[in-house]
Amino acid sequence: MELMIPEVLEESWVTRRALERRAAIWRILLICALVDGPQRPARLRRAFPAPRWEC
Repeated sequence: MELMIPEVLEESWVTRRALERRAAIWRILLICALVDGPQRPARLRRAFPAPRWEC
């Protein structure tokens, strides 16, 4: 039997819409952080720490 992997980035999938919304939020935050000029990647990482996925 062949393993079938769904195309989760297809436009009709809810996961794609969720990823697009999250990306839009990150783009806005990144643009706001860069308004004052270029920033080093490490400084941006400190400004936007990784989210914690707590259940």
